Amino acid sequence: MEMKVLNEVIDCLSNGRRLAHYFEDRYAYYLLAKYCEKYSEASIAQIKQSSFSKLLQRPGIKQLVSNFGNGKVDTILLNNPLATDYTRYVITLSKWGMKKDYRWSQTTLPGANLVMQLNLTNQHDQYLRELKLNDSPFKYRAHPIHESKSSLSWARIDFSFETGEALVEEIQTDWIRRAARHFRWAKRTLGNGNTWYRHAGATYQAQDMFEYTRSLLDRYEKQWMEATLFHAIKLIKEDIGLSKIFYHSYQTGAVVKNITGTLPPKSLYTSLPRRFCFVPDAGGPDFVVRNSKFKRRLKKIKEPSWLKLEL
Repeated sequence: MEMKVLNEVIDCLSNGRRLAHYFEDRYAYYLLAKYCEKYSEASIAQIKQSSFSKLLQRPGIKQLVSNFGNGKVDTILLNNPLATDYTRYVITLSKWGMKKDYRWSQTTLPGANLVMQLNLTNQHDQYLRELKLNDSPFKYRAHPIHESKSSLSWARIDFSFETGEALVEEIQTDWIRRAARHFRWAKRTLGNGNTWYRHAGATYQAQDMFEYTRSLLDRYEKQWMEATLFHAIKLIKEDIGLSKIFYHSYQTGAVVKNITGTLPPKSLYTSLPRRFCFVPDAGGPDFVVRNSKFKRRLKKIKEPSWLKLEL
């Protein structure tokens, strides 16, 4: 999108520190609540006939639905689920990309993306300091991360108020991937009876690194994808006010974003959006497909495909 529009959106939405919470299946409660609000007192039978039917099989939802004796879904309970084990995050907003160099930025269209950064809390940062570790092993500053906070992951988003559509360009993490590497190196070092190991010119205390990365991966490795996509969708729907949300398919996304070399994990463009009830869509977002520069890229793909979620 145009930088002027993006700056205005960020100015409107950036009201300082945003605390966010996530627990298992949080996305399922949210999506079902939005579906029921859209159709006003939707019945369980109606949901079973929709693309959201799989959400009824999630453990927490299944137990909740069993208490609806009249076959109607209580949106109040869906919007206020009880959770005792949840993870705190801090959400910040930023921007990524520029019009004249959009191929390097891997944006679908010339222009910029809104970036939603999912950051770890101050409590996490204090734990790092107690172990005498800094954040440099886990950050890659050529990516759209926060300048000072510990960005666990991020989502890049493009959208158009004119067509009422949004496109999730990507969700990605450096922190998890790099922590997993250091976990393996630290574990191997300790297994060999050594105390220190070196990487990229730096020396690391193996025991401290092992303890940190093990605790981080136990807490966030399985959750980060769900939490990032959930908060991106919630931002698009609640704060930006758009209901048509598109997501790249694996092959089409790689071509139109000019991704060369190693492709991102396939599950980010297959099993993850399916979990969120995105459905295949051959057309794609209007604000993207009618762009002249995009049309030239699209010629490289025999059968372009997208994923779509309507809330």
